[in-house]
Amino acid sequence: MFVALLVVGLGIAGFSGGVIGAALTVKSGTETADGAAETGAAITWWSQTAISLATIPSPAPGVANASETTPTLLTGSNASYVFVTAKANDSALRWDFQLKTPPVLTEFELTVTILNLSASTPTSVTVYLETPATSPSGTVLVSLYFDQGAGAAGFRNVSQVSQECSAFGTCP
Repeated sequence: MFVALLVVGLGIAGFSGGVIGAALTVKSGTETADGAAETGAAITWWSQTAISLATIPSPAPGVANASETTPTLLTGSNASYVFVTAKANDSALRWDFQLKTPPVLTEFELTVTILNLSASTPTSVTVYLETPATSPSGTVLVSLYFDQGAGAAGFRNVSQVSQECSAFGTCP
């Protein structure tokens, strides 16, 4: 199973929203972004709720693991992570997700591809996450940040794909 989202043309002001499987036009303040959501079979217990331009919190959250054999174990409570080492107060792109009644100890991968306004080559980062050993009783909010650096101008293209692994350590 996988879920994918593509957003094109983010400026310096933040935005959030969108519905998987529908055309996406998002506006906030003076900035506008247009894009399209492309989906396959959705991971029913993991859903993206927002994407926004943000600032890395202080202190900076821990780095999500990039190894499929040692995924980051999600807790039963709200949490934040970064895709790569980040510096507090830097400009960032933030993805917000909901984890709701997941199967226990199930691994999945999350890949983001980002093209900064000042870059000609996109950057792709994949992290591996694992659902808690005990399924949370309510909805857990998980935020992941991609640090763009201090005073960054924005992003040209952004995509996100989440895929459930077929077995622990065996991911698409």
